[in-house]
Amino acid sequence: MNISKKEIIRIKSQVKTNFAALGIEVSTVDRTLVKNPSIFKLFTIFHAWITIEEGMKQLAEVCKSKEGFMRASADFHDLLKNDFFEFQNEASQNFGFHSGKFDSFPVHIRMLNDKARTLAFQKAIRATVGPNDIVLDIGTGNGILAATAAMAGAKHVYAVERTEFIEVARAVFKANGIADKITLIKGDSSNISLPEKATVLVSEIIGNDPFDEGILRTFNDANQRLLTADARVIPQSISVFAMAVEAPAHKHNQLQITKDNLHNWKEWYGIDFSAFLDFNDDREVHKLSQKSAAVKNWNMLSAPLELANIDLKNNNNKVEAIERQLALTGSGILNGVLLYFETHLSENNVLSLHPNEVADSNHWSCPLFLVEGKQVSAGEAVQLHYALKNLKSSIEIHAL
Repeated sequence: MNISKKEIIRIKSQVKTNFAALGIEVSTVDRTLVKNPSIFKLFTIFHAWITIEEGMKQLAEVCKSKEGFMRASADFHDLLKNDFFEFQNEASQNFGFHSGKFDSFPVHIRMLNDKARTLAFQKAIRATVGPNDIVLDIGTGNGILAATAAMAGAKHVYAVERTEFIEVARAVFKANGIADKITLIKGDSSNISLPEKATVLVSEIIGNDPFDEGILRTFNDANQRLLTADARVIPQSISVFAMAVEAPAHKHNQLQITKDNLHNWKEWYGIDFSAFLDFNDDREVHKLSQKSAAVKNWNMLSAPLELANIDLKNNNNKVEAIERQLALTGSGILNGVLLYFETHLSENNVLSLHPNEVADSNHWSCPLFLVEGKQVSAGEAVQLHYALKNLKSSIEIHAL
């Protein structure tokens, strides 16, 4: 390993030791090494931040023989190779402000400013977690859900995060005096193991397109490997709904080949793009992201139609492709279908992105599928096909 002796390191806080028949078991959540009792010399020296150079100097002083130092040095390098140490320059790094990345502050600021979402998750955790519960938080991010579980009295919390933002969560736990109740685990939840099975799973990995962050795969895996048979999960379920809408002309024009667009482009650029019409399929569906609160004043052409209802406590969840008739309750130009989700977090605790129910602070956007506009009337219906393709929602609309 090419590591400078000037690096400042320490033993990770989640490393545990146990006496075993063959020696001392030194373990993290995903690996165990068996060492001689002399390993405690390393723990004494490297329990706090220290340079590798100074640590090895102290190790040489406490070892009584050259052979003892060589054995301890080999143990040090074995622990280092197997990721039992953390580096201070990683723990104190600066994070990039790249919108859309889960290891950036702007994303977490937006989520924390979504007061309705965050308070609803906290309410569910407080209603679910008791003093005997082992809680697993997958995708802990800034740590708010794990911290809430610890403060709600959980026996212990395992917080999993695959980005470098894990160090922010670590600092949050320390600042709130709960670091001893929470074990941080860096990695993807599908690649880790726990020293004990969790009795409660909490995770907010719901995307704008609700399943696109992999919540089904993640919960299926956790239910099979990481949770007790009677574990409770937050959220409990996710339902997806579709509504026919009349999108405003400026919104619809963003992705459509319209006469107005063809005219404007010719006026602006002096080039005729009418040839686009020879290649365009009027049935093609284009997808935008739209804040559902902004849809409140649009012309709603149907009641919500449920497309999927997923019980997240099941361990073999999948979204089936379906065909449904979407009954129209209003008249106007049908040029879009809005998808939104509702999630039951706990009993009588539902987060909904229905345009008439969503909070103004909501940070999620909804998939809006735009199609060629068609005049419709109440009492008519259209055929709607819904499926997931690479975790993304797909919609096809056909006239009856």
